[in-house]
Amino acid sequence: MKKYILIFLFLLGTYFQALSQAEYPKIEQDPEGRTVVVMTLEQAQELDNATDLLALLEVANAKIADLDTLFIRVVADRDSVIHEQGLQIDLLKEQVVIKESEVQALLAEIKAKEATIKNLDAQIKNLSDQNSLKDKMIRTLKVKSFLKSSISGAIILVLTAVILL
Repeated sequence: MKKYILIFLFLLGTYFQALSQAEYPKIEQDPEGRTVVVMTLEQAQELDNATDLLALLEVANAKIADLDTLFIRVVADRDSVIHEQGLQIDLLKEQVVIKESEVQALLAEIKAKEATIKNLDAQIKNLSDQNSLKDKMIRTLKVKSFLKSSISGAIILVLTAVILL
């Protein structure tokens, strides 16, 4: 029975102790009549840490605002660079088209010149053949002329010798 009484007293003491504890923070009047906030040491430290954190967050917020403007500026610069590069790409594409047409024109000119060269080579061959034929004819005529003049000379010599003799 003593055990039961001791347990009862222990539970009763715990109950009164639990009722006697006040909830913190609470607002009270000090002896001078001012309104004060009463809190535990842990709550005060939490509040102090929170105010320190608030100052840090305000500094971070200012830095974030600066970063936001920087990011906006970077994105705008990037967009302008992309636009300029797009214009340059379009200009280069136009130049490529112009250059390709110039290349095609030059290739056509080269083909025409090659055809002209082939024609000239054929003409040179023909002229060469004609020159060869003319050279043969000239040689033949020279030989005939030589033979005629030799025969004529021999006949004149024979006639002169016959007349003189």
